Amino acid sequence: MSMDRRSFIKTAGMAGGAVAAGAVAGAAIAEEKAPEWSSGMQVDEAAVAAINAEVAEKPAWVGEPPAISVEDCIETIECDVLVVGSALAGCLSAYSAVNNGAKTIMIERNGAPHISGSGIGFFNSEYQKAGGQREHNVQQVMNLVINEANLRVDPALVALWAYHSGEILDEIEENVLQPAGLPGNISIGVPLDPDELDQYIYDFHVDFDGSGHDSLEAFDFIFHDWIREHGGEIMFETCTRKLVQDESGAVIGAIATNPAGEYIYFKTAKGVIMCAGSYAANEEMVKALCYPSMANFIRKYSGYNAKATETAPVTIEERMDDGLGHRMMMWAGAIFEEIDPSYQAWSNDGYWIAAPLAVNNKGQRVFNEAISSLSTSFHIFELPDGANYLWQILDSSGFDFRHCSPCPAQTMR
Repeated sequence: MSMDRRSFIKTAGMAGGAVAAGAVAGAAIAEEKAPEWSSGMQVDEAAVAAINAEVAEKPAWVGEPPAISVEDCIETIECDVLVVGSALAGCLSAYSAVNNGAKTIMIERNGAPHISGSGIGFFNSEYQKAGGQREHNVQQVMNLVINEANLRVDPALVALWAYHSGEILDEIEENVLQPAGLPGNISIGVPLDPDELDQYIYDFHVDFDGSGHDSLEAFDFIFHDWIREHGGEIMFETCTRKLVQDESGAVIGAIATNPAGEYIYFKTAKGVIMCAGSYAANEEMVKALCYPSMANFIRKYSGYNAKATETAPVTIEERMDDGLGHRMMMWAGAIFEEIDPSYQAWSNDGYWIAAPLAVNNKGQRVFNEAISSLSTSFHIFELPDGANYLWQILDSSGFDFRHCSPCPAQTMR
């Protein structure tokens, strides 16, 4: 199958990967096409130059790229597409690339991918509707998601999910999951009026770990098997260190270290897809990019850790969630979007359950307990006294409130 760059980027983007194909940096402000209504207007060239200079200035946390080049590499490996990171975004991006005929290599920093959670939100797929989940109004749900996330989301990405995730689920169910014996388990939420906010998000949930281990490893590994069986290649303990650009600035590959620490050059014909993880362990990035209340919480309470089990152990000493992927893209000319960070975070030592009352240290209610559990973190981060946790008051009758919430999220304690 032939595949041009435009169709590949569209397909890979729908699968969940962040694409760094061709030139990474967007056009500078001065080079953007002016709208028709601006014809005849005077342009303040000095102001435009000042804005461009400010945008181009890299923050301190970006640091300097390593002084390595293709000449330092012991080997050159050629492919159409290189996927950096092999967890959920990586394996779906690699699946999309392979499925569209690209010679694909996926590399992973650790000896195995790491991912938690047991399910994924898909929207209005035929598979979900056949399993009993109701069909939703796309625009209504988009508005609910955007509002419940306190406007800290990109509406274009929410729309991409709302309009296309269902067709993706139907495709991967047919091509990958059902042949491998891992169809999703359809979660049926509490039957509520569609206009009600609470619990609506569970109507989109498809669970892929019926054992209750809170892990998407089986889902991930099945895609790894499919990728290998269909001509793709996966290399573990291979860490990308720097993106390679040509004279025009276009990204044409990446330099990585193999398990022995030797440099390898991956030369790509169509591009690099970056799915390289978080920056939660990089204190400088957290402080610079997160609100003070969030940064303080992460510093004091963060229970983040790579998901590790017997089948997916941590095999390297180097800390993975260090923002290296973000910095590599910045070294190649990318601009870090100045958007409000999400407040969706939690630690590993407690559960949020559906309860009649949630109060702070003064015994005061601080939010509506009926909202989605993913939004409770916003209120907990913003508690004014620095005690970033809440107390839950349960009925003394012994009623098990866990049954009121199909998917209880973990709390901030």
